[in-house]
Amino acid sequence: MLKISNPIIFRSFSSRYRFFVLLFIINFIFSWKLFAENFESTVGKDTGLDIPRYVSLKVSEANMRRGPSLDHKIDWVYKRKNLPIKIIGEFGHWRKVEDFEGQTGWMFKSLFSGKRYVIVISEETLLRNKNKPEGLGKAILKKNVIAKAKKCDLLWCLVGIKKLNGWVLKSDIWGVKKLEIF
Repeated sequence: MLKISNPIIFRSFSSRYRFFVLLFIINFIFSWKLFAENFESTVGKDTGLDIPRYVSLKVSEANMRRGPSLDHKIDWVYKRKNLPIKIIGEFGHWRKVEDFEGQTGWMFKSLFSGKRYVIVISEETLLRNKNKPEGLGKAILKKNVIAKAKKCDLLWCLVGIKKLNGWVLKSDIWGVKKLEIF
């Protein structure tokens, strides 16, 4: 028979263990959305490509409709070439999409390019010469600026605007998955 000489130590260990398990569960719950976006993608039945995925508009004017046909009402008209768009569904030649403001609808597949662009969603962000917080600032990018996404690591993306290239925090842009690396 096991005899515990000091039951207070045993109780203390037990409560520490319970605290650790509780912390683990809380961490899991809050990080689930982050992992779900990156690991729970499905494959589109029409294209065989990941859903969700990011693309960009290859035209300077595009209609977003309520449903997947020309018979459906137009809800939005986008007038910005290279605007990043998230494809969240497929139906034949139509793609269910979401924009950076959370608006959803349907657009025809020929309106998209596979080229990756991002849009600044914070009021302003610093374009840095290195992918580190101590990197020197090259420019200040204002909200709604569109830039070409050239490379991303876990926290930073290398973007280009005309001939100016630099690093921005992923949390300040929309158009790439949070854990996406390319």
